[in-house]
Amino acid sequence: VGGNEATWKVINIENYPNAKVSIYDRNGLQVFIKTNYQNDWAGTFDQTGNLLPAGSYYYRVEVPEINKILDGWLYLTY
Repeated sequence: VGGNEATWKVINIENYPNAKVSIYDRNGLQVFIKTNYQNDWAGTFDQTGNLLPAGSYYYRVEVPEINKILDGWLYLTY
């Protein structure tokens, strides 16, 4: 997030409207969750709308249509 890429992109997510995207900080606090994700998360905390600190975040994408879970790490920079 930042620079030319203002949002985190999940390729082809629009093909899976029931997909659930969750993002957690390094302490395990859930900072974002959304079903029918539209590639519109810009590094903000769900509860406040404030920008999250730069750093590592764990993501989990659950795709029930194809019975798959994708997960990994992303890094916020500003």
